[in-house]
Amino acid sequence: ESVDLHARARTVVAAQEAEAARRELQVTVEHPDEALRAWCPAVLLDRILAILVENAVRYTPAGGRITVEFGHASSTAAPDVIVAGSTCGHQPMVACTVRNSGAGLPDCSTTRLFEPFFRPDGAEIQRERGAGLGLFQARRMIELMHGRIEACTNDGEGTSFTVVLPAA
Repeated sequence: ESVDLHARARTVVAAQEAEAARRELQVTVEHPDEALRAWCPAVLLDRILAILVENAVRYTPAGGRITVEFGHASSTAAPDVIVAGSTCGHQPMVACTVRNSGAGLPDCSTTRLFEPFFRPDGAEIQRERGAGLGLFQARRMIELMHGRIEACTNDGEGTSFTVVLPAA
């Protein structure tokens, strides 16, 4: 089905507003210049975005920022990002990025980021509860929709996760 990325993201973020406020986080959903629609089941997109936003809320330190952004995407990823999944040829793609101002991920952990039961090293990460299945589940759902997920992290500068899906 044809799904409005911005509307789905607003709904997911609204569900996390209380927890974000409790943690003193500023959450912004950017408004795209144009309506961007993905070809995917809304229920799967909602679950993927929920995983990414919940993780951002969980791992961003108090007073931090979380931003959800939208745009068009190329059919190939940049060389400096960790990628899971692949896209279909030259089909137009749309993207939704969840970015936080946290500490970032240790360099050694990023190659295993989308594997089941993996939890990166780091005191902040280990304090939070979790089984290490969220990003794995997100990756699997995205692969089913012929998309990809990209992770980019800079130590001390936060992390961004970008979901790239076929445009509707």
